[in-house]
Amino acid sequence: MNKIVEFLTSKRLQSLYWRSGCMFLVAFINLVVENLSGFGLSGQWLVFSGLILGEITKAISNLSQQKEA
Repeated sequence: MNKIVEFLTSKRLQSLYWRSGCMFLVAFINLVVENLSGFGLSGQWLVFSGLILGEITKAISNLSQQKEA
């Protein structure tokens, strides 16, 4: 059981969770905005935006952790 917990909390999966969350956030924002004003990103731009947002938030997180240490 400990190995499963260690695997689910590993840095690799935490990164996957973070990036997936960013992709979900961009998709959700796109859905809301599309219904409000017709912004509507294509699928490729949606994925690209999610990846960029993931990298930006990861960099901000890394910077904030370095300042705390």
